[in-house]
Amino acid sequence: MDINLIIACWVGFSLLTSFIAWIKNRSILSWFGISLLLSPLISLVVLIFMPSLDKYEYTGEPSINNEAYKIYLTKQYKIEKIETVNKFQCQNNVFESAIDALRYAQSVDRGIAKEYLLTDDPISANDDQNISGNSTQELKNEKSIDASSKLLSNSNKNVVIKKSKISGFLVAIIAILGIVGIIWGVNKLGTGESIDAQALASRQDVSSYTVDGELAEAFNLNSKYTDIQRENLLQKIKGKLIIWVVEVYEVNKIADNIYRIQTPSGLNLKDDDVGLFIDIYSQSPEESKFLEGLKTGETFRIKGILTGNSLLRSLEVKPAILWYPEDASTSKSADNKIDEENITSAVKFLVRGYKKNGILGATQIVSSCYDEYSKISDTAPSKYRKFEYCISLDLAGYTIDNDSSKINKFPVNEYFELKAVVDRIEKNNKWSNLIYDRIEGIESQINQDTKIALQEIQ
Repeated sequence: MDINLIIACWVGFSLLTSFIAWIKNRSILSWFGISLLLSPLISLVVLIFMPSLDKYEYTGEPSINNEAYKIYLTKQYKIEKIETVNKFQCQNNVFESAIDALRYAQSVDRGIAKEYLLTDDPISANDDQNISGNSTQELKNEKSIDASSKLLSNSNKNVVIKKSKISGFLVAIIAILGIVGIIWGVNKLGTGESIDAQALASRQDVSSYTVDGELAEAFNLNSKYTDIQRENLLQKIKGKLIIWVVEVYEVNKIADNIYRIQTPSGLNLKDDDVGLFIDIYSQSPEESKFLEGLKTGETFRIKGILTGNSLLRSLEVKPAILWYPEDASTSKSADNKIDEENITSAVKFLVRGYKKNGILGATQIVSSCYDEYSKISDTAPSKYRKFEYCISLDLAGYTIDNDSSKINKFPVNEYFELKAVVDRIEKNNKWSNLIYDRIEGIESQINQDTKIALQEIQ
């Protein structure tokens, strides 16, 4: 998922948690902070099952001489007597007498608790300085705090108990509606750039940057570029239009028609392309099916915008679309032309697999490609490109195996014998003589690209 969407969800659920805390008469700021630092969803669930707190309000004269005000302070700030040490407690502070505890509670109520603890008595109201003898005696009585609870029920109209007006069931309903609203809003946020993606098709100002050129040299992990040089390059490429053939590492769906595709991060300057995070917009159900069917190691062509942002040395491309403008709607048109980028990408991928896992790795790559090709609908976009890609893999494997057998004087692998390669092409060919009309050009390019790729990864 996009980092911006994650942040939006996190903050949104934290705000929802704060709202539920307000309903339950609990600290809004405390619960907002807990949600941000820990987990909004966990905090929300815990809070929903916590009981609501009673909150007391006082509307009369705020004087210690006022019995109702003493009751209010006792209940609101939870003044309790500690029987074992014959002292009084208020908000984790211990006092020698009830009057001291009440004085502290009064300072909290007025917002000067810190000053009260640092000085003798900052409360200077005249009516509080001369507490009547009866009041003082009553406050010193060890039972006075307990008695205040009974007095509350009889009571002075100036002390009001404010309970949560919403039941636990309604709180749960509000939370569910809030979650649904946040998810809906995040989805709308995620689809907000679909119009920009559609406009890509008409743009012609394609930049000269390549996926394996200067950008790979700068951002691959063993690059000699400095951070400031990379920052300057990011500013330079911001907003540039690119058309690249890219390799799949991971695919995630972040909205109904938006997919986040990660390509492998570059490790070897001579071999790897620059790593990418691509937000690609599907323009049809067929494209969605194609994107969801992509597997690690497969390649496809995109047209997109470099945002000038990077994450872990991988560049961000957003928005992007699948780019096969020469494909006809039936994918069987004779207008399909040889895609040099597609062929070169296939050859590079096959050579990497061969270098890593030998001829067995090459056979697995070719076999997997034909299997994936057979599952694509004949009317799907890029059907022809996938077949061309598989043929390029197959012919590259044939070239490597034959050259190796001549140099090392061992038999050709059965899988890459000429007859076996031709049989696979004929079995999967749905374009009659279209492929064979161009096979000579494909072979020539594959032979050249194979030699270059082998030299690059020596």
